[in-house]
Amino acid sequence: MKKKKTPENRPTDKNLCRFGTNHLMKWLIEAAREKRTVTYGEVAGRLERECGFTSMGRSGARRIGQRVAEPMQKKIHQQKSDAPLLNVLVVRKVDRLPGQGECIRKIFCRHFSDETWLKNERALEEYPEKWKRIVGKATEEVYAYKDWESLYEKIYREEVK
Repeated sequence: MKKKKTPENRPTDKNLCRFGTNHLMKWLIEAAREKRTVTYGEVAGRLERECGFTSMGRSGARRIGQRVAEPMQKKIHQQKSDAPLLNVLVVRKVDRLPGQGECIRKIFCRHFSDETWLKNERALEEYPEKWKRIVGKATEEVYAYKDWESLYEKIYREEVK
């Protein structure tokens, strides 16, 4: 049965940001507990199945980082500026690394300020081993952090279920 299109379930940039960030944070907290990553495609599929968004297709999966993960990470850092980079757990299927979008590079630059090469728009392609090292370090910080649930509750004013 096809979903009825309503303004709320269309995967527009505004709706993804407004209705997707809390769900993504819950899923990433679960992934962090289990010490695993999730792909952009998996996130898009869950947003469709569990949140009622209509099909996003491949272009929707590519917007996940910018329209859902980035706003989620901003909310986290507004609440706790030194929190680990939870959005690093959203990765590309092909190489299991996060993309090199502007958001993640900026966050990496703030978090790893001594790594000036991160300012390069093509950091992943030009410095693949350094990129993997930074991602590995950020991922381990996420896995080690124990206050994700309380941080979620402060941001969204609801329990993680």
